[in-house]
Amino acid sequence: HLRETAQINSTIIKLNEFVDWDIGEQIVIASTAPDPTQAEEAFIKSVKNDAFGAVLTLDRKLNYTHASVVELIDGRMIEIRAEVGLLSRNIVIEGDISENNQLPVTDARADLFGGHIIVFPANKSLGLASARFENVEIRNMGQAFQLGRYAVHFHQLGDVLMNNSESYVKNCAIHHTFNRAITAHATDNMLFEKNVAYNVLGHTYFIEDGVETNNTFRQTKFLQLFG
Repeated sequence: HLRETAQINSTIIKLNEFVDWDIGEQIVIASTAPDPTQAEEAFIKSVKNDAFGAVLTLDRKLNYTHASVVELIDGRMIEIRAEVGLLSRNIVIEGDISENNQLPVTDARADLFGGHIIVFPANKSLGLASARFENVEIRNMGQAFQLGRYAVHFHQLGDVLMNNSESYVKNCAIHHTFNRAITAHATDNMLFEKNVAYNVLGHTYFIEDGVETNNTFRQTKFLQLFG
C-alpha cells in the first residue's frame, strides 16, 4: 500500500512495507477514485528501502492522484490507501498480445481470444491432476464469453488434499485477461495466496458452482474489472 498520497504528475511513490522488486519491473497502482480505470501501470526506474518502507521512482509521471489517508468514521480509524501490485515475473505465460486485442475494447476488430490453462483429472475419483503455480506472470489469457475458457481454471479436481494432488496459486500476477483470472470449479481445499489480478474481463476470483468448500484466498489483490 501507499504510505503517502501520490499526487498527479509525481514520479515517486512511497510504500508502507519493504519490497525486493527490481529496476525495470512493472507495477500497477490502484485507483482510489470512483472511476476504477484510474489504476495506473508504470515501470520501476529506481527502488530503495528507507526506515518506513520502499521508495520507488517511476519511469513516467502519474496521470491521477492516488490516496493514502486515515479518516475517523463513526468513531473508528479507517485507512484508505491505494494498493500497489507487482505485475512482472520471471516466468511468463501469455496469449495474444496484438495491439487490437486489449482491454478496455477500443477496436471493433478485437476478438478477446487468448490462451487458457485448464487443470482437470481424466478420472475424478483418482484425483491425479494437480498444478502448482508460484511466481508466474499470466497475461492476455482467457477467451471472452466462452464457458470454461478462463485464464486459469481448476476443473472438478474434488478435494485436492484427500486426493493427494495438492494444488495452489501463489504470488502470481494475472493481468489483461479476457475471461476472469482464477476459477475453481468443483474443487476444494485450494490455496490462492498473494496473487495480483488486474485489468480482467469478468470476475477475478470465481467459485463456479457454489458447492466448492475450504478454498482459501489470502492476501489477494484485484484491480480494474470490466463487466
